[in-house]
Amino acid sequence: MHRNLHVGSRVLIDVMSLNMTPGMAHPQLPAVTYGNVFEQFNRTVHHLGQNIPATATDPAYEPVVLNAPDPNPARNFIWLPYHPGRVTLVRFQPDISILTGWMSGCWLALVQVNGVEYFAHVGTDDNPNHPNTLAVKNGIKLAIGTSALSVLQAFQPVCPTSVKRIGVISPSRNFYTLGVTPCPPSITAPGTLKSHIDSKTRVPPAPSLPYGY
Repeated sequence: MHRNLHVGSRVLIDVMSLNMTPGMAHPQLPAVTYGNVFEQFNRTVHHLGQNIPATATDPAYEPVVLNAPDPNPARNFIWLPYHPGRVTLVRFQPDISILTGWMSGCWLALVQVNGVEYFAHVGTDDNPNHPNTLAVKNGIKLAIGTSALSVLQAFQPVCPTSVKRIGVISPSRNFYTLGVTPCPPSITAPGTLKSHIDSKTRVPPAPSLPYGY
């Protein structure tokens, strides 16, 4: 588990910018075959910076610093963007935590493509009949059915007591849900959220995506 994201942490995170990162086509999962739903991402490293000092109205926060590793590896992480209607993928290696979100019902999975392991975010929409949901489910079903992709483990981050949720895979292949609550004053710039991590739950993985998914 990413060691600096613990219960009680206060972080300044711009999920909007993290999720706007563009992906690229996966050479083993071509759009012509799987409906243009697979996006691969580089292993871009971000980190938790040093505390922004407390003020009279605000406690101290740790800002997320984009596109830059920290000399202390415990402060580093990779972010996997959520793109509705896409299965986003980033290569998994047992050296750094991978985070993704916000989570509202999507499944996450450790998958294998051509012998390489990836962390995947199956980007469904809140509406089960939305075209994004139907497209992404059909694409991953086709990839599994043709053996282009295999699911090693899967999980659905759940934390009903928190306003927002982040899904995590640790270097040791453990899955977690981080429960996150915005802290007022929450907006300091468009998309930037001062947040309090109020829970961390290890989620036992399923051996595959749900039947009929």
